[in-house]
Amino acid sequence: MSVGVSKAPPSVVAMPAVGMVAIKVGAASLYVEQEEADRLALDIQQAALELRSSTAAAA
Repeated sequence: MSVGVSKAPPSVVAMPAVGMVAIKVGAASLYVEQEEADRLALDIQQAALELRSSTAAAA
């Protein structure tokens, strides 16, 4: 998903009262449950590692 916001850094906020995690990028917000947030965190980390590996291999 691209929201067209390149200058607004993403932020992540725990919302314990409702059991959700808010992922905010500019004016857009994505609300996910804890399990989905855990999975997304792992997916993001894996993608970053893959990008780092491909960048290092190209250098």
